[in-house]
Amino acid sequence: MLVSGLLFLLYVFPSHPKTGIGWVLFFLLALPLIIVGEKLGELILNRKFLNQWPSLCRILYGVIVLSVICAIIVGVLYLLKPVLDKW
Repeated sequence: MLVSGLLFLLYVFPSHPKTGIGWVLFFLLALPLIIVGEKLGELILNRKFLNQWPSLCRILYGVIVLSVICAIIVGVLYLLKPVLDKW
């Protein structure tokens, strides 16, 4: 859990918790968030119909889908920034 917390801290750099409770919540939530992200990527990118597509199409599909997911995450973090800044 410590390693996943440190990796997650790199993902959200330069933001970091500022209180003791914030650090505890951060390390408790880091591992589940990383696991959810891995499962989501596996679910999206390991589709049987993708095996029939040419390699370039699979790459473009992955780039587009992951770009949309990243845009959603950035949007959520932007909306939560006032709350996260207090941690």
